[in-house]
Amino acid sequence: GALSTGFTSASGGPAGAGAVAQAVADEAVTWCHACPGVAADDAGAVEVGPDAFAAALVELCGGADCPVNLVGGGSGALPTHIAAAARRVSELRPRRLPAAETVVARPLRLSGAEAAVVQRDRGA
Repeated sequence: GALSTGFTSASGGPAGAGAVAQAVADEAVTWCHACPGVAADDAGAVEVGPDAFAAALVELCGGADCPVNLVGGGSGALPTHIAAAARRVSELRPRRLPAAETVVARPLRLSGAEAAVVQRDRGA
């Protein structure tokens, strides 16, 4: 099985990653990761600096129900972004894995330009 489920980059940049991370966590029975890019908008015209990137990850992870276990940087993230994020999120609590007895088998969901769902009983 998968060791971690998650995403790199996200629509809306690091500030928009929270909704994507929560959607992944709602479905995942594995660790979850979020590696948003540094573009502040969908066009990629404006990039956020290391401090704003780190603050967005703290916002994503800072609540009692953090949706991820691992964070990193996606498109455009530089070592300075990762260093700032590491300093800011190192004391936060990661997502707790669901108890094995509560896990419900779900179809495999993949995404790219369009979502794909693989269901065992349908063979595709």
